[in-house]
Amino acid sequence: LAGLVVGGKPARADAALFLLPAGVLFLASIGTTYNIGIRHLLPVYPLIAMAGAGLFRRVADAAGSIARPALLALCTLPFVSAGELIRIHPHELSYFNPFAGGPEKGRAILSDSNVDWGLDLVRLGDELKRRGVTDPTVEYFGGDDVLYRTGVNDFAAEPVVRGRLVAISAFLLALGPEYYRYHGSNEVAGALEALLRDLAQRGRPAGRVGYSIYLFELGGNP
Repeated sequence: LAGLVVGGKPARADAALFLLPAGVLFLASIGTTYNIGIRHLLPVYPLIAMAGAGLFRRVADAAGSIARPALLALCTLPFVSAGELIRIHPHELSYFNPFAGGPEKGRAILSDSNVDWGLDLVRLGDELKRRGVTDPTVEYFGGDDVLYRTGVNDFAAEPVVRGRLVAISAFLLALGPEYYRYHGSNEVAGALEALLRDLAQRGRPAGRVGYSIYLFELGGNP
């Protein structure tokens, strides 16, 4: 917004040329009945990139004391993004804009395949071995094989709580019961609701695997 003010009328003309079509695409995506994943919005990226390039140019050409600080602020953005990528390495697939809280807080803004598509199950298997845990409860969202990776059935296939360590995917932590009910798995939905209540009452955070699988330790009596 500051760039649109500093860049003057030419910058606002660029915004109308590039950002207006992007806005139309965003609005069109809201009404679709199958709005899942970023791929449906990929056409907005070239438009936003051209708008950003034009904004850099307009701000660079603008006169006045505001132009230089504004241009400096714009030039720092790629370095902020690069720094965030370095910070979260080797989990680059979990990248989330640092101004929105990074991948740690991304799941509070978006869900489903935007932040979680099962990418950390192999790492979960390694983490369970490192901790010496052989009886975890694993509630996993993704296409990998839980039994092969961890040695236990997925909670959706066998909805029982085994040991004290619970590993649950970010998406199922946010909307698991609703997801299973939508797909007709009412028994799993009810069992997951009970597990989430149990975690809220007597569970404590025990870490995370990558940025898509969260670990909890159950304490007290079942």
